[in-house]
Amino acid sequence: MLHDGSRPYPYAIECLEKLQVHNKKVVILSNAARRCEVLVRELQSVGIAPALYQSVLSSGELAWKSLQSKNYKYQKGYYLGPPRSRGLLEGLSQHWVEDIELADFILNTGAPEGNPSTTQDSEVLLQAAVSRDLPMICANPDLVAIRGGQAGISAGALARRYQKLGASQIEYHGKPYAPIYQQALSLLGNMPRTQVLAIGDAYATDIRGGQNAGLDTCLIAAGIHRDELLPLTLESLQHSTPVDIKPDYSCEYLSW
Repeated sequence: MLHDGSRPYPYAIECLEKLQVHNKKVVILSNAARRCEVLVRELQSVGIAPALYQSVLSSGELAWKSLQSKNYKYQKGYYLGPPRSRGLLEGLSQHWVEDIELADFILNTGAPEGNPSTTQDSEVLLQAAVSRDLPMICANPDLVAIRGGQAGISAGALARRYQKLGASQIEYHGKPYAPIYQQALSLLGNMPRTQVLAIGDAYATDIRGGQNAGLDTCLIAAGIHRDELLPLTLESLQHSTPVDIKPDYSCEYLSW
């Protein structure tokens, strides 16, 4: 919605600037499997300065806090994900193993390498894990992510595949689940939900999550659903929108 992993989307920075001029509070709600302080640096690296928003809240931060909790009962973790999100392990007391047979849970932050379009590369590992019914923490429920302009699977796709293989214990953190919206609203000063607009490019997470939280929603068409939605028309929206997910508004890009 704001950037593709390497550069801002058209009009995004201008829109954030105008929102600040008009004293609108902005909380960036991300399903990135990284901590908030890391996201702030990543946003700045693509030109989105901290002055353009009030707060950042990430699914990775919520997953980290869950693992940090004294009540978390599993202690031998297997990290499934790319090197860029491995910093999520820092400051945790768990022991991290390299052999799935030695693990008693999985921390899933996404595909280990590259930008694959399917979960096939992780199939053997997921099969081994499901044979032992290992619990999985999914630190990013997104099914798809845009990286450098190219779509690939995200951690949510691996979690979905794990469930289809028969896994019974998957713990999700982030959109569309209620806790991340509750925390976001707290960061906004618990203003009335009628004054909050949830904006995003994914039906399954951004729009469904905002809808479930009782917020108005705006779908950005030039994101992960761009092939189905662009050029944006009433017909393309009607054809692509799931029956149970209805954005209140839509636009091609985040723009003023």
